[in-house]
Amino acid sequence: MKRIPNVSDKELIQLLKYDIAQLQGIETDYRKEIYRLRDEVEKLQEYKEIEENKLLLTFPCKVGDIVYELDLPEYGIIVCKVIGFHYVFELTFYVNVIEGHGKGSSYEFSISEIGERVFLVKEDAENKLRELEEQDDNKI
Repeated sequence: MKRIPNVSDKELIQLLKYDIAQLQGIETDYRKEIYRLRDEVEKLQEYKEIEENKLLLTFPCKVGDIVYELDLPEYGIIVCKVIGFHYVFELTFYVNVIEGHGKGSSYEFSISEIGERVFLVKEDAENKLRELEEQDDNKI
């Protein structure tokens, strides 16, 4: 990003508030940069408003992340790569994954299963697996 020389952040913020007529005396390259920054500030304000109104969806993982699924009743851990997200009519969100770092079969799980059957950290999956194995041992 180009910086306007000898202009402080405070002064730049003031420039962003100017209307088009007030910017006519400023060099063209800098004026273009001010317009670009103004657009970015407007986008940030929109995102802030969306977030404040709780309309912004955030997911616990992103495409390309590795997640760890418990394979029950075999008591193993399946390593999966996130390949997408989708939702169904009832607004249940699903994570689409493919087994084995992208080399196996693909399927989906509900986001609500994260922390129960699917984990974002391998150690968490291993701990849950040990817990389930101990529960089974106690039943015998």
